[in-house]
Amino acid sequence: MVLTTILALTISFPLQEEKAPLRFEEYRTHEGETENQNLGFYVHNCGDLNEDGIGDYILAGPGDLKEGEQVGSVEFRSGKDGALLFKLYGPHEGSNFGRIAIGVGDVTGDGVVDLAISATKESARVKEGGSLRVFSGKDQKLVHLWHGDEAYDKFGRSLAIISDLDGDSVQEILVGGYQPNGLHKTGRGYVRLYSGKKGNLLRTISGLRPKDMFGVTLCNSGDMNRDGVDDFAVGSFFARRKDPGRQPSVGSVSAFNGTNGELLWRKFATDYPFAQNETDNPTFGRKVCSPGDLNGDGYSDLLASAPLWDAPSTKKSDNRGMVLALSGKDGSLLKGGEMPGAKSGAGFGHSVAKMGDVNGDGRGDFLVSAMSGGYIELRSGSDFSVLARIGGWPRRNMFSQSIRAAGDLDGDGISEVIVGEPGATINGKSKAGKVYIFKLVSS
Repeated sequence: MVLTTILALTISFPLQEEKAPLRFEEYRTHEGETENQNLGFYVHNCGDLNEDGIGDYILAGPGDLKEGEQVGSVEFRSGKDGALLFKLYGPHEGSNFGRIAIGVGDVTGDGVVDLAISATKESARVKEGGSLRVFSGKDQKLVHLWHGDEAYDKFGRSLAIISDLDGDSVQEILVGGYQPNGLHKTGRGYVRLYSGKKGNLLRTISGLRPKDMFGVTLCNSGDMNRDGVDDFAVGSFFARRKDPGRQPSVGSVSAFNGTNGELLWRKFATDYPFAQNETDNPTFGRKVCSPGDLNGDGYSDLLASAPLWDAPSTKKSDNRGMVLALSGKDGSLLKGGEMPGAKSGAGFGHSVAKMGDVNGDGRGDFLVSAMSGGYIELRSGSDFSVLARIGGWPRRNMFSQSIRAAGDLDGDGISEVIVGEPGATINGKSKAGKVYIFKLVSS
């Protein structure tokens, strides 16, 4: 692994319609070492593993090699200087180990954050049933292991943590198995809730209809009903409003009560103006994310993306993409909350991530990637304007496949940004992958 630190290199970007108040500066990079490693296919912050007072971060390479076998790996890096803290390899070849990897809080009670890693193609029990492993952040020992039950469950495709629900003072873990249509013939998709401490299954929530691909994405949505407990949202980007029949897929987003798993609200793409004349599936619900209370009504709100949305009066498969800001209270569209992609083919909304309050206006800001367009935007949580933009990467490199806030690594009071580019060629090695750490500075 090659680590480069650059303290004052400004990245230029051609995609900038108007001057934004902030700009991205490259701060640090990491490069993959093996062919098809796909380093950066997933990135995430994870809390302070080495107890130096600075949050650390996760870089996944699900195509990485060990002893000639493509088992996948996940690297855990120091937020302070980018040094490798440790690296975990998958147990089986071709398991897609590292498809998702996050910190899950201290489930073992030893004072160090623990770690969850999924392998959506693991076939230890059934073909591509998938798995999720929870490891100790202190000594990397296995704490929990869960599997999908049926072939092509793709268990571990989505992952989040929410409030303690079983009274043991430890957060619980949500895991999605989206049962993709075309592979799983009858599956609706599902989300399972596990006890973070004990590892037992607390609850399963299934999708509305077969082939909806419920659970392809999910997030802790904050408190959407003001009961003091975290709720959660689940995307189903192939959902249909009616069944049976030949009605086209449009996608949906569903919000659930964290306390009891009951549905709070469900919205389909065609509930909103942007998709009412769509002829192709806009893939609404491809990503969901909660940056906090955006409109000041006391309810945590939600972002939902539709990266294959076609702009009106454009050719079929325009695919510029759309992100919506929705009320957590009832799923209604917030004022000014339609955010379209900047150009045809951008795929705006491929990934969405909360950033915290970057501009100091009391609202949570957020990142949106347009992987096919090769750019990222930082948006204001108050008026959804563009605060910063960076772009210019070729589509084949998959720049911004995964994006996350890194936490404040340099002590300036503003979070850095982690961006994966898993398709990058490094030293002649195709798809070795590259990861960027950017900082935000005034324009």
